[in-house]
Amino acid sequence: MDSVHDVKRVLAWGNSYGIRLTKAELAQLGIQPGADVEVDVKPVRKKIDWSKVAIFRWGDNVSERHDEILYEGWLAQEEEEKAKPKQTGNRARRSK
Repeated sequence: MDSVHDVKRVLAWGNSYGIRLTKAELAQLGIQPGADVEVDVKPVRKKIDWSKVAIFRWGDNVSERHDEILYEGWLAQEEEEKAKPKQTGNRARRSK
């Protein structure tokens, strides 16, 4: 086998950085420790798992009602804040 495609993490290694290869990967490639190798490095963009993103089902015209929906949420939050018991800043004095 000529190459292995895998995603690796760059690790701090003293004053440098490195990428570790397992014994199995070296054996698969037929490489001994200390051998010169050609490395093609490129950053990996993380993929978003859309299955875990919340989906709100507020009807077909949700994009047209965007501002209205946000305003409804803001109103609901305001009502919750009003319903909470108010705390006073003055604490009762402790008796001696």
